[in-house]
Amino acid sequence: MPEIINAGVGGNNSRALLSRLDEDVLSHDPSLVIIMVGTNDALNSEALVPLDEYRENLELLVGRCIASGSRVLLATIIPFHEPALMARHQATAYGEMPPAQRHAAVINAIRECSRKHSLPLAEVNTVFTALGNTGEDASSLLRNPANSGVVDGVHPTAQGYALIAAVIFQTILDHRLPASRVVCLGDSITMGIAMQGEGTATGDTYPGRLAVMLRIATPGLCP
Repeated sequence: MPEIINAGVGGNNSRALLSRLDEDVLSHDPSLVIIMVGTNDALNSEALVPLDEYRENLELLVGRCIASGSRVLLATIIPFHEPALMARHQATAYGEMPPAQRHAAVINAIRECSRKHSLPLAEVNTVFTALGNTGEDASSLLRNPANSGVVDGVHPTAQGYALIAAVIFQTILDHRLPASRVVCLGDSITMGIAMQGEGTATGDTYPGRLAVMLRIATPGLCP
């Protein structure tokens, strides 16, 4: 049976992921590492990382995972609702590069890294964007006052987490990636903030949803 490990930590940017890669990821000797990082690098005014450093950090994360013998799956970061974000952060913190531009640049960097290293890519952002349901109504895939009582605009609802898991699961199947021990590395979105099972691979977190899918699909399908 597949083992899924939730290595998401709230507030983490790519710099923070590098600092804990050995302890939280490589120590588990994973067959597959899923990396979804960049939301804080691009949007969190207290954790912004310059784009060049973000690219370098992502390269280091990928390189060290591959060198350890693990396969790597990259995932693009989800969309955000800018009015809600700016209600929680000062616009001046972003300087001459506004959040939308930073966010788009991070997504491009993830795609470039995937192409450069011929890595499978879970196009989470593309699927969220195609659905177009990330605004202020109760059915939004992002948390907002109508569906969760909070001004957020960055973190998913339970339905949003289920969608992340579905896109990643399909990518694992499409590329026949090894799923005996999977480490999900990321920030509060991987952690599953405000969800049942927060910080674990259970409940409504995306690692939790993914664990259920993989355990149904295996043994035999994903070595």
